[in-house]
Amino acid sequence: MNHTCVENFEDVSRVYIQSCDDFLSIQARQLYEWWQSFTSKLPHRDDFCIEENWHIAPNLFLIECLDNGKYLYRLNGEEVRNLVGKNQAGSHFSIEGETPELISLAKYLDGLCHLKKPIRCEGSLAAFGKNHKRFESLDCPLFDEHGNVSFIIGIIVGL
Repeated sequence: MNHTCVENFEDVSRVYIQSCDDFLSIQARQLYEWWQSFTSKLPHRDDFCIEENWHIAPNLFLIECLDNGKYLYRLNGEEVRNLVGKNQAGSHFSIEGETPELISLAKYLDGLCHLKKPIRCEGSLAAFGKNHKRFESLDCPLFDEHGNVSFIIGIIVGL
C-alpha cells in the first residue's frame, strides 16, 4: 500500500513508491523500472535514451534544476501539452514565482532533490479545466557526476 507524503491544494497526492505494482499506468511503471535499473549507480541525464523509450515520449517532461528553488522546463511531450493545455518548454519557475501553483511545484521539486528518489503523484486535472479527468505522474531525479540532482525526468498519464 502507498503512503501519502504530501497533499497540496490542487487535489494532488504525492505518494512514496513501495513496488512496481503501485502504478495505475503502464507508462509510469516503465519509467520507474528504467530508473530502478540503475541500482549500482545513480542515473544521469545522458543515461536516458529517447530512441529506446519512444513509446512513452509523448507523456514525458524534463525539468532542469538550475539552483535551489529554481527550475527550467526543458521538454514537454505532446500528451503532456494536451493534458495541461500548454507547452511549458522553455519556461522558468521558482519558489519566488508569480503564481501559487508554480511556487508549490518548485517547493515540491526542492523536496524531491533532497530525497533523491522518485515520487508518484495522482490527482485531478481540474486546475487545467478538466474536472472529469484524473492523472498519474512520476518524477525521477537524474544526477550529475557529484551525486547532485541536475534534472528531473517525469511522465504524466491521463486516467
